[in-house]
Amino acid sequence: MGEAYAHNMASIITGVGVTAFVSIFASVGLGTMAIGVGATIAFEFAYEVNFLGLQDGLDWAGQQFDKGWETITNWVGDVGQAMHNSWNILNPFSTA
Repeated sequence: MGEAYAHNMASIITGVGVTAFVSIFASVGLGTMAIGVGATIAFEFAYEVNFLGLQDGLDWAGQQFDKGWETITNWVGDVGQAMHNSWNILNPFSTA
């Protein structure tokens, strides 16, 4: 999931960023949007051929995102289990 997230966010940021940058110097119109679309297409091509290790770098970033997400969800699960166990100690009707 992280690799797809990293790739898609980088692609979106490229297209939107280039469009915003070009719109500073030119009026917003179809030409400005076409440049943004062209930048996105160029990014996708560079990603597919792994230009300058782009795909490897985004895959690594996605893997780090996955590791961080797993750490957070495990921690939240541990906190939830601790709260559940604490409630069971205080609850005289608990069967667990």
